Order: sequence, then structure tokens, then C-alpha cells
Amino acid sequence: MDDTLSMDPSPPPVPDLLPPPRPQRSGCALVAIAVISGAIAGLAGCLVALAYFMPQIQNRVGSQGAPALAPLRPGKTVTAQTDLTIEGGDSEAIKRAIAKVMPAVVHVTQAIPRDVPIRTPQGGRDVGAGSGFIIDGKKGFVVTNAHVLANPGLPTEPELYVKLAGQDDSQRILARRLAVDPYHDLAVLKIDTGGKELPQLQFGDSEKLALGDWVIALGSPFGLAETATVGIVSAKHRRLAIADKTYDDLLQTDAAINMGNSGGPLVNLNGDVVGVNSVIQSPTGTSAGVGFAIASSRARTYIEDMMSRGYLGVVMGPYEQKPGTAAAPDGHMCEVRDVLPKGPADAAGIKVGDVILRIDSTDIAGMEEVVNLVGSKKPGTVLEIVVFRPSEDRQVRLKATVGDRTEY
Repeated sequence: MDDTLSMDPSPPPVPDLLPPPRPQRSGCALVAIAVISGAIAGLAGCLVALAYFMPQIQNRVGSQGAPALAPLRPGKTVTAQTDLTIEGGDSEAIKRAIAKVMPAVVHVTQAIPRDVPIRTPQGGRDVGAGSGFIIDGKKGFVVTNAHVLANPGLPTEPELYVKLAGQDDSQRILARRLAVDPYHDLAVLKIDTGGKELPQLQFGDSEKLALGDWVIALGSPFGLAETATVGIVSAKHRRLAIADKTYDDLLQTDAAINMGNSGGPLVNLNGDVVGVNSVIQSPTGTSAGVGFAIASSRARTYIEDMMSRGYLGVVMGPYEQKPGTAAAPDGHMCEVRDVLPKGPADAAGIKVGDVILRIDSTDIAGMEEVVNLVGSKKPGTVLEIVVFRPSEDRQVRLKATVGDRTEY
């Protein structure tokens, strides 16, 4: 569809319907002058009308077909009514930043566990995807959004995989949840680096950004890994409420952010992370030039807080009685869905399927109580944990030593 509107400024030829004027009939000359004047005035009116409606026509074309202005691309000229060009210096800076950052950007996938006998309608195992970035290349720590890890309705927790830049699906690495903060929509994963030091990114200071500064969003929109889009900082300190979640400090950008970009980095021209891409506002569900990233000044604080909190090494979910097992005591709904190998819970003897009844003297009704209580303890603290084991229809008293997340 062609969205370019052109207009020939010269009027079309008009047939001469009047006989040649005669000197003795000056009235005819006046009539001819009046007709020509009227034609000129009419043409001028058409030009004014076109000038007024042209932007509206272009905007409508842009919303229904190809955009009226093509996306900005480093080093390319965008042409519409005027020529817009990213200056050569900025273009080179954008290229350098992308080359620096992309090796540390990853693709995050959720998959149905191999031992669960269900598959997607397409016959596969993948049920969700997003983006992320490495913050510690030695330990294999990866930042993403908490909502990227949300269970899509499986009877058990999905497996998580991370695909590094330059890898194909056959090379993706099994990952585990190290820390999840659903309130602030951030999470840290842990992957096995294979003894290598992977590329990593550093957080920059989002407070130093100014409106109009260039930023780059990187990630895997629609599953297209290693994608970069360019835009500017449109606004700062946005507050946004979506469903049951409130984002307190967001950067707004017109860099294209789409499904699959969640958890990827928003970087400045130095390649420093200034935001974590998280959400968009759009009537269609795809980028409308209004995207939001959790500002790095907040994200870094939240992540440091997560990583410093006490650690038990379990994945929890709401308790559901399984066929052939005894029912847990009423009022206790925190079931252990997964246990991190060699973590504190594993060392204490906690098993998948256990229902946590009490930690020290605190009765446990739900998952949040476990997160808050264990998180408030310093690494090395010994906890007495009482669980109900439905498969054995008995309560088990265990001792667990609170772990340090950075050691796993």
C-alpha cells in the first residue's frame, strides 16, 4: 500500500469556452476576468483544504497500513514530508552500543516438563517466552521480569531455559529461579556457565537521562532473538497500574517494545542498562510507540535487595490435594513444588509435595509468609520447619540453614 500522497501544483488545462474578446464589448472582457479570477480563487481554496487535511490523511494511512514514518534505523534516512536523519556520530554510537550489549542479552523460555504428559496444540513443550540479560557472567545470574516466569496454568511449575546470543534452540541452557519479586516484577535466574565467564551488563544511572536522549531496547519480540530497536526517552517517573500490579517509577520510550521484549534491557549509548523493558500501552497489543521500562535506579535497588535476602531454595505454589494422598491440615496452603538441588531446603530434607505448616513459632497459611519470614533472616540462621508430607500422611520436623543466594 502506497502511503505517499503527491499533488501537482499546476491546475489542469481548462477549455477556452469564451470567444475572443472584442474591444467594443468591454463587458465580455470583464466577464472573462471574473471567470479566471473565480478559477484562481477556487484553486487556492483546494490547496488550502489539501494542506489542512494532508496530515490527517497521512495519519490515517499510517494507522491502517504501513506507518506514515518508517521506524528509525541507525544510519538510515527516513523520508516523508521532510527528511529525518540520525546524525553520523549518533549512528556510530548506536552501532557500538548494540555490538557491546547484544552478547549479554538472552532469550528466556518456559517449557512443559518432560515428565508431564501434555503438549501444546502444536505438539511442542514451549508455553511462554521473554527476554533477559546477564548481570554476573561468572555466576550466571540473569535478570528478567517476574511475569515472564508466571505459570501459564500447568499442573506443575514449567521448566525454564535460557538461550544465549548466537545459540540455537538445541543449545539452550536449563535455568532455575534464584529470586523472584512479583510486586516489583523482577526476577533473577541462575544458569550454568560451563566454567566460562559470560558477557555481562552494568547498570547505569537512569536519573541522568534527559527527555530526548537516545535509548535502545534489546530482546526477543515475537520470539525474534537478538533484536534491537531505537528511540528516545519520552518521559520519566511514570506511574502505571495494570491489573493487580502498580509500577512506581517507569521510563517511557518510543523505541518499539513488543510481546517477548519483557525482561530485556533498555540501554543508553554507552551500553549501560537504564531500564528493564516491562510493559506497553497499545490498543492492539503491539507497539504503538508507548513503551515502559523499570528505571535502573529502582531496578538495581530491588535486585540487590532480592539477592541479599535469606534463601531457602524452594519453588512454592498453592496446595492442591493429589489423588491417593492424605489431606493437609486446614488453613495451610503453601505447597513445595520444586527443591533446588544442594540448596538449604534440599540439605534439610524438604521434598516436593510437602506442605509447610510452621517456621519456628509462626504458622504458615500461604506462600507470602514464607517469603517474608525467610527473607528477613540473615544467611546462616537456623530455622525449625514443620511440614506435612501427604504421601506419608505425617508431619515432619526439620532444621534448615538459611542460605546466601549469591553462593548458588
